[in-house]
Amino acid sequence: MTDTVLPPDGRGIATVGIDIGSTSVKAVALDDQGRVRVRSTRPLVDEMRATVREVLGDLGLPADARVGVGLTGQGRRLLGDLDGVVVDNEVLSLLAGVGVLGARPRSVIEIGGQISRWIQIEPGTAGDMPTLVAFALNDQCAAGSGAFLTQQAGRL
Repeated sequence: MTDTVLPPDGRGIATVGIDIGSTSVKAVALDDQGRVRVRSTRPLVDEMRATVREVLGDLGLPADARVGVGLTGQGRRLLGDLDGVVVDNEVLSLLAGVGVLGARPRSVIEIGGQISRWIQIEPGTAGDMPTLVAFALNDQCAAGSGAFLTQQAGRL
């Protein structure tokens, strides 16, 4: 699935964020003001690198585009050795996302394909990043995660 507001030439992108999860690969392209210009999500069906290439192709960036790239997710180490790529864990990525959005929640729950995460946050003042107070992950593979919930929904 691609959702785009990108001009046809693909210019104007400053940053690309990629989340390589256990069941899908997601990417978002931001302009220099931090506005979402295009996003794409593809299920992870076959080989992870091929899916990442497909998602990046969905963004429509020109071959000579010079952009910052950030990676997160379980597959982040797959491309983390590339020059200039910033690799961050999922908890810190969630915290940064809350800060960028300007939201002021005290908790965030993220349900992934194999791992569920909860973070407790102390909201920052306007323009400041929130502070991570505590976090927790499920301790049994896929227990209460998106894959489990999808399987149970199918049974219903």
